[in-house]
Amino acid sequence: MHRQRGNSADVSTQRGPSVNLRTASHKPKKRLTKKMAYKKPSSSEALKQPRENHNLAEKRYRSRLKNHFVSLEEGFEAMAKERDQLLRNIALMYEFSNQE
Repeated sequence: MHRQRGNSADVSTQRGPSVNLRTASHKPKKRLTKKMAYKKPSSSEALKQPRENHNLAEKRYRSRLKNHFVSLEEGFEAMAKERDQLLRNIALMYEFSNQE
């Protein structure tokens, strides 16, 4: 058999098992198997209790905030009534002083 030099087709077929080809520089991605796939944590009592405690603490916090806002609104309403009364008194005093 006679080989020709410079023929790329012949060169590619001449590779033997000792030829090492370079691989990609990054690591290959691992595929998730059913065992490795994300699973939602079980709803055991050990996990349920901390969540219930957190939810109760959040509920108390929201209730406390709501009560603070209600008391602020009541304070503003009381201040508005007092302001209106003071303005009426000033108007009466001004009117009375101009009558003399």
